[in-house]
Amino acid sequence: MADALTLLIRDADCVVTMDDQRRELVRASIRVRGAAIEAIGPAATVGTEADEVIDARGHVVTPGLVNTHHHMFQSLTRAIPAAQDAELFGWLRTLYPLFARLTPEMVHVSTQVAMAELLLAGCTTSSDHLYVFPNGVRLTDSIEAATAIGMRFHAARGSMSVGESAGGLPPDSLVEDERTILADTRSLIEQHDDRGRYAMLRVVAAPCSPFSVSRDLMRETAVLARSLGARLHTHLAENDHDVAYSRQHFGMTPAQYAESLGWLGDDVWHAHCVKLDAAGITRFLGGPFDPREDDGLIASGLDRHPEISLLAPRHVIAPVLDDTQRAIFDEDACHFSGGLAIGLLFRGRYGNEVSVDVAHERPLLFAGCD
Repeated sequence: MADALTLLIRDADCVVTMDDQRRELVRASIRVRGAAIEAIGPAATVGTEADEVIDARGHVVTPGLVNTHHHMFQSLTRAIPAAQDAELFGWLRTLYPLFARLTPEMVHVSTQVAMAELLLAGCTTSSDHLYVFPNGVRLTDSIEAATAIGMRFHAARGSMSVGESAGGLPPDSLVEDERTILADTRSLIEQHDDRGRYAMLRVVAAPCSPFSVSRDLMRETAVLARSLGARLHTHLAENDHDVAYSRQHFGMTPAQYAESLGWLGDDVWHAHCVKLDAAGITRFLGGPFDPREDDGLIASGLDRHPEISLLAPRHVIAPVLDDTQRAIFDEDACHFSGGLAIGLLFRGRYGNEVSVDVAHERPLLFAGCD
């Protein structure tokens, strides 16, 4: 890395480190070499020369934000009138016919649109959960788009294998054969998953949801991903209908279902989790999942993450956010406004036991290196 290009972010009014001490350095600079932060400290100690210099006077510099869950192709299906007031299952049934018309070009363009919005909002790393593959669409369409725009990317190879005729929610025309899903997931991980320290691309195994894939696919995907050192991602406990589906079809709550299939652990993260019960919250205390503002937009309910926080640290802030439905519902995909909305909503329900960190009022720059 000694020959890598250097970047100097110079003379910031404040550098917000987000380290364990939550240090905020006044009149500070950051030196980056390649993909790594080489030095951070008082401007006078970091130097003045680099291949590229950004004058950060009058600005606050923060770490780049991380978006843990997105469906970037849905940037093309925003503000569909028939879907605006629908709950989750009705919303999906309205949009499935539009998803079936996706093309590779549409996935490429929608990925870049979504990433541009996220970058403008300060997000420098994002996951994307692509789970429909009609008309020759491939996960590599979004991977190529991310490479071109330069965003650090966790590409999640989603899947749906249980259609309406087998008791699932999606139309049969949008589901895939499970052998095809597993073979493609293996190929993508082997070809594209970079496990290096400064990797710009990871590939994730990500069956869509309990109401669109089989238990066998969930189990086999977990075995496959772990054998290749990849991570796992799925939707869970998204709303009351989702919970009712798990109880009716599996005789379990969503958390019990996930645990029975080996889908709890440090290598798994779940989207939504709005409707975890008390036992499910206890089970999930040791694993990652993401607080969300957008579930209110599809009438899913209020997340219970402050209850988890009250069992662990009494502090809620969302440096890792999920902006899927903010983008889908013709919103601005702004992590800061979304994070503030989450925090204020939680404080309104749970009181002062929930604290909210509010960003500085000065203009922000976002540093996306390690």
